[in-house]
Amino acid sequence: MEHYHKVSPAFCAGLFFLFSATAFAQTPTPIPARTPFPGQQQAPVVARTPVPGVRPALTPVAVRTPFPGTASAARTPVPGTLPGVARTPFPGATPVPAVRTPTPAPRVTPTPRPIITSKSTAKEEEVNLDALPSSATMLAKPGAPPPAPVGAPPKKSAFISPFGGGKPSVNDEEPIRFKVYFDLNLYSRPGITNLGFDTFHTFLFLEGTPAPDMQFSFDVSASPRFYELDWQALPSLQIRAGKIWIPFDDTQIHDIYGGRVNVSRLELGTAFLPDIWTDLGVALKWVIRDVRDLNLVADVYVVNGFRSGGTDPVSPGSPYPSFADLPTSADNNQDKAVGGRLHGVFWNRFGLGASAYQGRWSDQTQPAYHVTMMEGDAQFRLPPTLSEVRLGIMSMKVTAPSGTFYRAGTYAEFGQYLTRMRTWKLLFRGGTMQMDDRVLDVNDQRIVGAMLIWRPSVIQLSLEHSNDLEKVSGKPNYSFTNLRMAIMF
Repeated sequence: MEHYHKVSPAFCAGLFFLFSATAFAQTPTPIPARTPFPGQQQAPVVARTPVPGVRPALTPVAVRTPFPGTASAARTPVPGTLPGVARTPFPGATPVPAVRTPTPAPRVTPTPRPIITSKSTAKEEEVNLDALPSSATMLAKPGAPPPAPVGAPPKKSAFISPFGGGKPSVNDEEPIRFKVYFDLNLYSRPGITNLGFDTFHTFLFLEGTPAPDMQFSFDVSASPRFYELDWQALPSLQIRAGKIWIPFDDTQIHDIYGGRVNVSRLELGTAFLPDIWTDLGVALKWVIRDVRDLNLVADVYVVNGFRSGGTDPVSPGSPYPSFADLPTSADNNQDKAVGGRLHGVFWNRFGLGASAYQGRWSDQTQPAYHVTMMEGDAQFRLPPTLSEVRLGIMSMKVTAPSGTFYRAGTYAEFGQYLTRMRTWKLLFRGGTMQMDDRVLDVNDQRIVGAMLIWRPSVIQLSLEHSNDLEKVSGKPNYSFTNLRMAIMF
């Protein structure tokens, strides 16, 4: 017997709606085109192809033209509100403006002006440690091509002399910096000293930047031989004060008149010039011109000057000037010494300089006697051959109770890098020095010599030998040989 189940009308209605919803989701019903009103343009309807399984977005409604004679539906926004539909505020309420307050631009901190450095701040690059970096030798760090001066584009001069040559360097970002220069020498001077170890240099320089346009530097010792405050008054003008380095010749720490470094350990008596020429006073450094093919720098200064205390070889016991290191104390007279230097670098390869100095050396209670000096120097760089040349000549006129006399000195130096990495260098050096033209002194020199330098890092090794060709009765030594290890950073 077959049984039939009775289906309720509610169940049938549910199935109808379920099938209708499924069909609607799978096959969208297109919106029929509408007949425009009279005078109205039909807007095109873009047909879209639905993605299978995804319900298509609603078809955009065509923009309709308002009925003839009616106003546009566009609304004018309320002033102070964002573009869009203007809203009428509640009665008594103040509309809040939608205009955003602009964010202030960040404050730009001005870049401090560069400081034209003094002697101690010149960058120690590839150097001859007999005389701290010269304008002709300070070209590149070992293993690197010659860099442009710090803070300057490569087109600027690479002659970096704190007294007159090349583009001045600038202070580093660190507020406190230090520089170290120590050496250990195994040397021989037959007739004076036996073969043995000694130290010629023990320098520790400290530099600080108390202000963006100011720098202070000094050597750390119980009695500093040098201290200097440099103020960058203008972009091209620097004021120096303290026990300042004297800008004379291409000198770097020591001069090389006579063909040998003028360090106190190698002197036999009277000094030709101070071992470290610094003096109490003030100075101005002016960068006159600094362009691609020319860098011109001028220095002027006023200092205490040389004093009495030397030994007169013609009239023993008579007042005579002393050219040894100058003390840090009051002057022996009220007259001040004045001097200046002008140095230019041309086409980044050729340097030419001239210096002058004049001052009273005698005591205030004695008649005025003076020292007058003039010099000229030149430097050459030959990049294709990695060669460098330095030349210098000076003359000094001295008035004294025993009479007027002259002193003179010359030097010539040729340097040749042996590798492209500039770690090996060969130096040939020579020169003359005359202490007093009235007599033949044991300190008169005619030196010829050579030095081989190897600097793989901050440590530099060198081997030097030189001979004195000036034969004078009573001179105890004519040769000097030195094997040196120096560290400088």
